[in-house]
Amino acid sequence: MGLQLIGEQDLAAMKEIVEQWMQNGDWLVLRAVAAGLAHPPILKDPGAALYAVETAGALVKAFSRADAKERKAESFRVLRQGLGYSLSVFAAASPGAGFALLRTCAAVRDPDLRWVVRENLKKKRLSQDFPKECAAVAAISAKAVGG
Repeated sequence: MGLQLIGEQDLAAMKEIVEQWMQNGDWLVLRAVAAGLAHPPILKDPGAALYAVETAGALVKAFSRADAKERKAESFRVLRQGLGYSLSVFAAASPGAGFALLRTCAAVRDPDLRWVVRENLKKKRLSQDFPKECAAVAAISAKAVGG
């Protein structure tokens, strides 16, 4: 919440903090980045929304590199849940870039990432306002797993 308050007042300061936190690599810190950026008042600014999507792309890459042991950790599960809602907030704020990220995620065979995509597609902010885009992402995910 502190990151959100900073972002409402000073986007440059928020970005500086996010960049530092992204270097940390701890799953809980990365979850804090996702949650901090998933704040609609910040995302009203198109530049901030695009920044959030780009940062989410880096979060997803880190998430995808986790090995089997890391994926069993509670902190990884917390990041997984955070990504399970935040990507939809970013996609609603910046549909072009956000759905591009969701399509990329959907094409991967990673079961945790597939779960993240499914959870985001269930959110009303996407399913009601972007039904065609959601259907396209779901079709990519189904094809990626052979379904």
